[in-house]
Amino acid sequence: MLTGGDKLKNKMLIGYRKMYGITQKDLARLIKVSPTTYSYKENGKTYFNQEEMIVITNILKKYNPMITMDDIFFRNNVNLKLTK
Repeated sequence: MLTGGDKLKNKMLIGYRKMYGITQKDLARLIKVSPTTYSYKENGKTYFNQEEMIVITNILKKYNPMITMDDIFFRNNVNLKLTK
């Protein structure tokens, strides 16, 4: 099952979306969901399905051709510092 709903991982999606000046409303329209549903998905309350992730990836590729679905939805680029 594809998740695409992990809050930590969706921080990358949020970052890319804001960096490229795309609103939640814009992406909601393009993946054919309501803005509220999109917000739930982006905030990890519900999940993006594979088709939605493909659409979003293709939109972001217009701004950065090197970006991948993994970069947006599945890579955890957060460094954790462990303390004793």
